[in-house]
Amino acid sequence: MPVAELQSHFALQLERADWKRVGGSADDTVGWSSWQLPGAGNWSGILLVLASRPDERFLYVRIEASDPREGGGHVEGMTFSSG
Repeated sequence: MPVAELQSHFALQLERADWKRVGGSADDTVGWSSWQLPGAGNWSGILLVLASRPDERFLYVRIEASDPREGGGHVEGMTFSSG
């Protein structure tokens, strides 16, 4: 799946969870978007899709509070391969 399509696929899931897109961009190599999370506190997130090899895509999601006293953050990464 092309980077832009994979980024859009996961962005749609974030939108369905009431995340609000702040910005982003995508091309053949990298797709990224920044997000404001719903609920109390000032939580933000980033979604990154990277074409690490011709047949692999790396997905990275990070959420964090702007105030560390609100609980810090969470990072998750995953690699997809067509082979």
